[in-house]
Amino acid sequence: MTTTNKSNSTAPFSITTKEVKSLWSHIVNPDTHFDKELGWLKITFLLPEADAKELNAVLLEQHQIAVKEFKADGKKVKVEHILEGKEQVQEDGTTLYEFQAKLRPWFKSKKDGKTKIYNRVQVIDSALQPMKLENEIGRGSTLRVKFKCIPYHTPTGCGITPRLHAIQILNLVEYASNDDHGFTVVEEGFVAKDQSTGSTTSPPPSSTAQTEMASAADF
Repeated sequence: MTTTNKSNSTAPFSITTKEVKSLWSHIVNPDTHFDKELGWLKITFLLPEADAKELNAVLLEQHQIAVKEFKADGKKVKVEHILEGKEQVQEDGTTLYEFQAKLRPWFKSKKDGKTKIYNRVQVIDSALQPMKLENEIGRGSTLRVKFKCIPYHTPTGCGITPRLHAIQILNLVEYASNDDHGFTVVEEGFVAKDQSTGSTTSPPPSSTAQTEMASAADF
């Protein structure tokens, strides 16, 4: 994991992860499930336990720095929202941790309050060449993710939020948009007949579902 924190700099603290596995991707189109008007560009990824603990430690340190600065500025700190990975026990018994980084797709100009200024997530390949994604990043792709730790203080609590900056794709698993049912092919199972011809249809290629479950929560 690479961190960037220049001395005497007011720039947000940046983190570049080690290799991670993608879980859910909303880079081409924002996730508007909980926010119809604006939504989020975001990537949800998995880390093994050792790497997750290392990342959690860095995030906690940045959280504590933010809280200390809030208090120094005279702001009351009632509730702290600590940013950390969510434990996920896999079918084989291994434990992975789920993290997420996100970015608003646009914001309104401060000059007139109307003009939309669009954000974008920089995407590069393993050779550092810029990429333009036509589809979302497939589940199981190998990535490195760069994000910035942005402090926030609201009446409901304070903490840091992971603002997505860039993604490096090391190994891309193709995204299958028609495979949103969550199932995989079962060999030698029942195969329905085509209703128009009466012929047996061939089963679709096996791939992993890409639609994010409604129960998945943001940090």
